[in-house]
Amino acid sequence: MLKRSLQCRAFSALRALLLCACLCVSAALPAAPAEAQSGEIWLKVGLYYGGSARSESNIYCADGFVYGIGGRSGWTERIDLSGHTSLTAVPKGNHVEIYSGDELVISSMDSSGVIMSAAGDGGVIRIDGDRYRDGVSYISNGSGKFTVVNYVELEHYLWSVVGAEIGPTYPMEALKAQAVAARSFAIANEHRHSSQGFNLCDNTDCQAYKGLNREYSSTIEACRETEGEVITYGGRVVNAYYYASSSGETMNSEDVWVSSLGYARGVSDAFATGYEWESSMSVSELYSRMRSRYPGYGEIISVEVTDTADNGAVRQIMIDTTTGPLYVSKGSITSLFGASTLKSLFFSMGPGGYPGFSAEDSEYSGEGPALLSSEGMSPVPETLYVLGSGGEPEELYSSDASVLSQDGTTAGLPAGTASSGGYVYETVYDDDDVIYFSGRGSGHGVGMPQTSMRAMAQQGYSYEDILNYYYTDIDIDTL
Repeated sequence: MLKRSLQCRAFSALRALLLCACLCVSAALPAAPAEAQSGEIWLKVGLYYGGSARSESNIYCADGFVYGIGGRSGWTERIDLSGHTSLTAVPKGNHVEIYSGDELVISSMDSSGVIMSAAGDGGVIRIDGDRYRDGVSYISNGSGKFTVVNYVELEHYLWSVVGAEIGPTYPMEALKAQAVAARSFAIANEHRHSSQGFNLCDNTDCQAYKGLNREYSSTIEACRETEGEVITYGGRVVNAYYYASSSGETMNSEDVWVSSLGYARGVSDAFATGYEWESSMSVSELYSRMRSRYPGYGEIISVEVTDTADNGAVRQIMIDTTTGPLYVSKGSITSLFGASTLKSLFFSMGPGGYPGFSAEDSEYSGEGPALLSSEGMSPVPETLYVLGSGGEPEELYSSDASVLSQDGTTAGLPAGTASSGGYVYETVYDDDDVIYFSGRGSGHGVGMPQTSMRAMAQQGYSYEDILNYYYTDIDIDTL
């Protein structure tokens, strides 16, 4: 990590006088090369911007502050502010002014300026009440407000991201897999918000980041044990997509978005945890959402699924209207219905009740048994134990018999498969009023499912095993 001793505290009286004379001078000075160690990367993470931009920002650090010029590879000190523990930023034209009480200490802070904790790298600074590491930067929008940015070293950023994305209680190998994926995602997306003056946002549009509020000893350990490690494909750091929960199948990138990525190939997920959900939406609500996103279409006549991927995920929905059909494809489907209604693209759809999942073969096939219950069908291991009439467990082998449900029906599926059949798609008409959904998994489906990586870690797999299972033909390299 970048280490700086604040030798300015021991400067001579003459040096102190010179600094005092410089405090109100514009900070837009030519920057000397940043003193950064090899491989160190610093990020600017947008905290308040756009509609949440601030007209005032308050920062606090018990150790005082240092003002400097910061970039991707580190920062260089310009002014010692260690005697000031509370500062206030206010907009002034195309720059920002910094006050300590009524005293103007920085007269012209621009986007290259950074206010750091005087404790050194990793020091804690409160930005509008919330705790973050390292420093803060402000970017004026020229209209009386400014963007608030946390200027933070990459590894410190990851301490919080891993905690915010999956929390501290996952097994260590899962936390390490998350750390490597999150580090890769950050590097691959560091220009995502460059037009707004920072690298990444702090929400799940990039990666969830909450500063010290989501740091834990376990997440820090996971990041330290994998420090600098990234996922590469063909020599380049990958956009390591991950999401909450698998349906039993992961997705090819082009079946959700546009580009076909060699490292984002769909796999049959043997570690899926079987997360299922139900939801509904009225046709009138869908019409309202449709009109706001696709203006010019008439009233809805019917809604139906018109295309699916090989693994059963929905790739296209057709909404027939009085002015013609509207075809909604791939990720735009979730955007239209909303992630709270469609948690994944693996779903059944119908006009009444909550549609179930159809069996591929309603008769026992002899290939292996399946359990059928109100929760749906589940695969069965090769050997089952049932309670006999004498109260003793007896073995039941998959080659001996099918497994009966409570209503006396049987269903056969290959043992060990994650899928229990296909999905049901019924056309819904406007007079049915409500569209019902039943689905599996949560998230876009590309890359690594977090509940599945937890299951792998619980079964003794390493973080390298996990990453290689969900990302195709990759290497794990060090920055």
